[in-house]
Amino acid sequence: SRFLNRVWRFVIAHAEEVRSAPRGTSEPDERIVAPARSGGAGGGAVSTSPTPAGKAFRRTIHETIARVTDDIERDFHFNTAISAIMELVNALYAFEASSRDGMAAGERAELLGEAIETLLLLLGPFSPHVTEELWAHLGHTQSLFEQSWPVPDPGALSRQEVTVVLQVDGKVRSRLTLEVDAAEDRVQRLALADDKIRPWLRDRQVERVVVVPNRLVNVVTRS
Repeated sequence: SRFLNRVWRFVIAHAEEVRSAPRGTSEPDERIVAPARSGGAGGGAVSTSPTPAGKAFRRTIHETIARVTDDIERDFHFNTAISAIMELVNALYAFEASSRDGMAAGERAELLGEAIETLLLLLGPFSPHVTEELWAHLGHTQSLFEQSWPVPDPGALSRQEVTVVLQVDGKVRSRLTLEVDAAEDRVQRLALADDKIRPWLRDRQVERVVVVPNRLVNVVTRS
């Protein structure tokens, strides 16, 4: 099918990058835990603090694990399970394109590896032959079907929130609650759309938007 062709092309294109991904060590809250690798060994960890984009993508991976597991094991909703897997593939393509610049190669490779391996494990029951062959392309010697079913990482799923002060030309006009380390473009977009900010932007031109992560946003204007 067209969907399986997309999966095949993506995995083959990034197999070498996944195989050569570094495995560092870090504090527990910085771990990026991959599915079991060759020989049944556990996954490694990112050697530096993950970027906000990396955290967001990893949350997507583990939200997909939770959704597919619930759909299959509890509700027997196989169509929605497949839909969730397709959404993960779309997220993979988007992350691959957006992470080429501005993300360390090691973090990018480990996230791609975790996402691809998770994808194959989730897709395995629905397409065993294709996923088994792709699993071998990643350098695994054990069968895909000898691996444990992936379990969502509570740390990856957590959405800690912070209240950010919204200013217009240095004066506090509103406040915004959003997830910690939210992407800067998302913070800017939400700030400019805030109901208490918009009236202060009428008849004025936004010159720039200054974002201090997790603290404040200052919209600088001129008439």
